[in-house]
Amino acid sequence: MVTVAKTFSQTHTMLKDMMERGDGGFAWKTSHNSKFETTKSLVMDFSRSRMADHLPLMLQGMVISSQKAHKFLGVLLDQELRWGQQASLNIGRAMKWTLAFHRLARPSVGIRPGLMRQLYTAVAVPKMEYAVDVWYTPVYSMAGRKKLCGSVGYMHKMAMVQRLALMAITGALHTTVTDVLDAHANLLPIDLLLHKICHREEIWMASLLDTHLISALFRVRERWRVKSHRSPLHELAYAYELEPDQMEKICLVRFAPCYVKRMTTRVAESTEEAAEQDLHSNAEV
Repeated sequence: MVTVAKTFSQTHTMLKDMMERGDGGFAWKTSHNSKFETTKSLVMDFSRSRMADHLPLMLQGMVISSQKAHKFLGVLLDQELRWGQQASLNIGRAMKWTLAFHRLARPSVGIRPGLMRQLYTAVAVPKMEYAVDVWYTPVYSMAGRKKLCGSVGYMHKMAMVQRLALMAITGALHTTVTDVLDAHANLLPIDLLLHKICHREEIWMASLLDTHLISALFRVRERWRVKSHRSPLHELAYAYELEPDQMEKICLVRFAPCYVKRMTTRVAESTEEAAEQDLHSNAEV
């Protein structure tokens, strides 16, 4: 349950009403036989203000303290929504796996470089890129500025992880330039890889149907460039300048339970039978 107000006391009052009223959360729990413990509930007060008072919430006489961070669907949410903890978690997971990855890279008994590259792209890269459109801002350069913009620090940390994997894949010397390792391993540099992933995520959001909940939010952020308190969705919508109106929308196909197919499907038991059926179908046409 999410509430929005000017003060946390107001949001807590709204949450308390949503849970304890006649058709609220506790009534739904009883009517649907879906028991949940109040002791396992938590509340988070999201605000960028350092002076905000994070008050506890009272539900049925029980105090629920405000949490500073909580993991939801594998994403760490912090009170200020700065996503630093989530980025550190992803990088730490990828680093831990890459260090274990070195054990398979022994010259005498290790696996082939091609299989090691496939293992890296199938395991380590998804660990680094999980929810990357939420916590990562693509690195880009602006006219008149020497420094890069975006999540430059996180990009450098992920480059260190990929370099360790490249050393294990290629078996090169430690003094080898990273660009050379990328070329020999046939992998994109980490900044281009993250650009590719973020661009893919933006295309998915831009091609959503108008009835999707994220579609309206993405359109607002794509049209307006806010100056302060920009979210990662703002940065992603502004980075690649995609226009949702020019994207193809693919409608979902739904069938009623009483739907009957207008054609029959037959699978031949052998290649000869399939060839014979193909001749008969061509002759009928």
